[in-house]
Amino acid sequence: MATKQVTLNAKGMHCPSCAMLVEMNLTRVAGVQKAKVDYAHEKAEVTFDDAVADERALVAAVDDAGYEGSVAG
Repeated sequence: MATKQVTLNAKGMHCPSCAMLVEMNLTRVAGVQKAKVDYAHEKAEVTFDDAVADERALVAAVDDAGYEGSVAG
């Protein structure tokens, strides 16, 4: 198991409920150990097992929640 951490952009969030929805979607991705979402900065910090999940799956989880996901640069 190789634990990795990534910061994602989650554009379009405007309230704590938005952050909860994104966090819920991220934690449902197999391999995700922890997700912490900050709606004010439109960011998500995700810790995951990169043997099980990848950044594409995490971005897709943000997109599926209705927000614009991308890997922060």
